Amino acid sequence: MGKNRQKTFVVINLAYIGDVMVCSALCEEIKKNYPESKLIFVTNNISAQVAEGIPSVDEVRIFDKKKEHRGLLGLLKFASTFKDVDVCFPVHSYDRGNLLAFLTGARRRISNKQEKNLTRFLLTDCLNTDSIHVVDRTLELVVPVTGKKPESSMNYRVKDEYSKRAFDMIKEQGYDKYELIALCTNTKNPVKDWNAKEAAEFIKLVNKSERRVVWVGTSNSAEMAEEVENNIGDVFLNLINKTDIALLGGVLKIAKLWLVLIREQCI
Repeated sequence: MGKNRQKTFVVINLAYIGDVMVCSALCEEIKKNYPESKLIFVTNNISAQVAEGIPSVDEVRIFDKKKEHRGLLGLLKFASTFKDVDVCFPVHSYDRGNLLAFLTGARRRISNKQEKNLTRFLLTDCLNTDSIHVVDRTLELVVPVTGKKPESSMNYRVKDEYSKRAFDMIKEQGYDKYELIALCTNTKNPVKDWNAKEAAEFIKLVNKSERRVVWVGTSNSAEMAEEVENNIGDVFLNLINKTDIALLGGVLKIAKLWLVLIREQCI
């Protein structure tokens, strides 16, 4: 890469919010080695707020595969917005990500090796890191560029405005006087989710102390929370389906402890 021009890095991750969060370590390592570079993060609309909270990311671009950027023409339209990309990391090496990395014109395109992936040939560097932990596996993608062992860790910044909004929401419900434990009982796999009885028992246990539970999550938990309220009363702060990702970050920042509870951990 030339020394007289600002280097541009692009990280592509079109998966879930957890996957985007994992990429924060990769972004931190890029900025640590190239502090004057421009780092662009490409993700979907749902995960965009997570990418915006990664301190080392300079710009977030939303790839809308279902509408605006649907199909090959949509992909070409989106890729045409990139200029002078030095390195692109299509994390997970999915076909769409690999193709997009190629179409941006990136000089180097680095990802993990995927045996069933038909577009591996579009990568300049295909790493065999399948046995490494997911954070390390993503972090290792930067090694072909830096030539050094990466040491960065995951990092996420909650903006002050969301911390304030979260506190105001908690105070309005009268829970600002408690130490809060943020609780999420639903996952992508319903088999792992808690049931109402288990949630109620946990909340009653917490309430024996000076702490209280703030229950967060998606609509999958709403019916369960209503059942718990009917059984043991309104003894927890219900923020289910009442926050977006950024505001949820503010709630978790305020909470003294936060847990994602799944069935394997409680039987």
